[in-house]
Amino acid sequence: MRSTLTPAARAAAGARFMDRTDRLWYDVVDLDLLDIRDRKLCVYGQVTGDFNNIWDALAQGVLNGKSGSGDWLLDHGFYCQPTAGEEDDPEDEGDKAELEQAWRHEITMRRNLAPLAHALLAEAAA
Repeated sequence: MRSTLTPAARAAAGARFMDRTDRLWYDVVDLDLLDIRDRKLCVYGQVTGDFNNIWDALAQGVLNGKSGSGDWLLDHGFYCQPTAGEEDDPEDEGDKAELEQAWRHEITMRRNLAPLAHALLAEAAA
């Protein structure tokens, strides 16, 4: 399983998925604890309590009846891309550092833009 997408593109796709499933998900994630390879400290794990909960989301139509949940999880930044030739090595961290940095960027960007978005919504409602 290999993705042609960069870690930044994968994290952006995952962040868009999170935006659709939980509007304020980025406020829940503790960037100091973020660990993509830990089921409770990864982005989805911190938001829902356990990464294994993502299987429910996938079963509810994210894949639209397609197989390849591992590919989807990789392409949406929920899995690290292993180093080429090291796919069977459980100690290989692959692109973990780059992917975590990309997630930090996505989360920080949303946190920085949220006050502006709320102000614009309030102004439009007034």
